[in-house]
Amino acid sequence: MQDNAARRALARRIQTARQSAGRTQAEVADHLGCTQSKIQKIEAAKVGVKADELRRMLQVLATPDDEAKEMVLLAERLTERRIRSGLQETDEFALLVDLESEAETILGWHTERIPGPLQSERYMLKQFQLAWLPGVVAQTEITERFRRRRARTEIFTVADPPAYRAVLSPSCLQRLPGGRTRDLVVDQVEHLLTMIGTHDNLDLRFLPYEAPLSHVHSGFTVLDFADDLRESFAYIELPGDARTVTSAAKLTAYRAEWARISEAALDRDGTVEYLRSLLVARTT
Repeated sequence: MQDNAARRALARRIQTARQSAGRTQAEVADHLGCTQSKIQKIEAAKVGVKADELRRMLQVLATPDDEAKEMVLLAERLTERRIRSGLQETDEFALLVDLESEAETILGWHTERIPGPLQSERYMLKQFQLAWLPGVVAQTEITERFRRRRARTEIFTVADPPAYRAVLSPSCLQRLPGGRTRDLVVDQVEHLLTMIGTHDNLDLRFLPYEAPLSHVHSGFTVLDFADDLRESFAYIELPGDARTVTSAAKLTAYRAEWARISEAALDRDGTVEYLRSLLVARTT
């Protein structure tokens, strides 16, 4: 979370430098040989900026040397931290994590993996240990990844928490990190039941395999905000990559798809009953 805050701070300084120079985003983009959209995303902290790229930008803006050096140094440190951490997080994922707790509503559809804010600690650790093998990534880096993932649960504890509405496929509890084991199933199911009973802002539903739907699409998450300072977006995770969607028409389609799936899913009581049935099956 600290890296994301630093990136937002750098983005604000870049925007201030451009405005102080009396340049438009399009003018800066022309000088750098990129699109205006890229400059907009940099200033909105939706994507990071490389040190060399920033150095050229500040030269165009005639930013004072001392200030320019500070900004370039910050960009270098952010890049170094991401490389050194071994986390390999995309800018899109960083944006999702950064803004989750500030959203008004979060709509999620998850097919094969428990979403980060709902993962039990045992689930998290098993996942990270398998993804970053000893000798390739240090244990301290796995621990840092675990800390960052656990911090995502703040969406349930902030003063004005978002309405977190998630629909999960049963396959989330069939395909578990390292293979499906009794202990991991019980741990994760008990964790979900505790979350449901503890947090009023959580609406968790499971979509049974028997649901009368023609099909379901792959997973996605939609974040909506109460103010106009941040635009709503959908987050879609891809193999080794991710993307965000901000088009109003496409967001409407994602919300409609979520509603279609949610309506066919078990309600709260049905979900609790389903989860408890898994505990009985795994402990008898």
